[in-house]
Amino acid sequence: MKVFTFSFNDTKGGAAISAYRLHTILKNSGIDIKMFVARKFTNDESVIGPKNILNKLTQLAKQKICQVFIYIFFNKEKIFISPSLFHSYWHKFINKSNVDIVHLHWINLEFFSIKDISKIKKPIIWTLHDMWAFSGSQHLVYDNSYAFEYKFNIFSSRISKLDYFVWKRKINYFKSNMVIVAPSNWLASSVKQSLIFKTNPVFVIPNPIDIDSWHLLDKNVERLKYGFASDERLILFSCSEPLNNFNKG
Repeated sequence: MKVFTFSFNDTKGGAAISAYRLHTILKNSGIDIKMFVARKFTNDESVIGPKNILNKLTQLAKQKICQVFIYIFFNKEKIFISPSLFHSYWHKFINKSNVDIVHLHWINLEFFSIKDISKIKKPIIWTLHDMWAFSGSQHLVYDNSYAFEYKFNIFSSRISKLDYFVWKRKINYFKSNMVIVAPSNWLASSVKQSLIFKTNPVFVIPNPIDIDSWHLLDKNVERLKYGFASDERLILFSCSEPLNNFNKG
């Protein structure tokens, strides 16, 4: 089996790390797999980044032009949104290849356009790391209003109108035969409620971890080692972002 994985980068950010871990697991299991990224940070030869400076500049230019356009006309509140309008023409490369499965991860910042995805003729598995694939231009929606608003076209602000435009493109272009993977039951439930993927097969597959680095230890032994009482209740809190980041905190 031959697999192509696509992710904006390989190891920067939670979505990329999850994608690269899965890529590594499949590669070590004997799968013929390559990972294509817009920004490469590893020395892994199975990860393919931009081939030359022109490719890097083209990707960066698309990204910056889109960000400036959004900021000026739609989004001065700096909500993270992705119209995904600029073509990358990845579909031409994919369709000419002998790949068996295309595995999409986080492919925003103009790495793929919505229309690019629709033109892929190979079987697609899409592992979601946020809500962008089934909402409008926003990556996170904090209630189920996306289903109601998009269905009945209830929009008032400029950002909402952009949302509807992007959502309508997805309705027109995304295919019902894409297999959707969610790393949590909550995200899978949200996918099934959406109008875009309501008929798509959806599976829950948690993000992988390296069990050589992370594994269970004897709780009582570890409590004794660090000086905690055996019956003391402990809470571990960690945060990779400042607490004032609403999306992460």
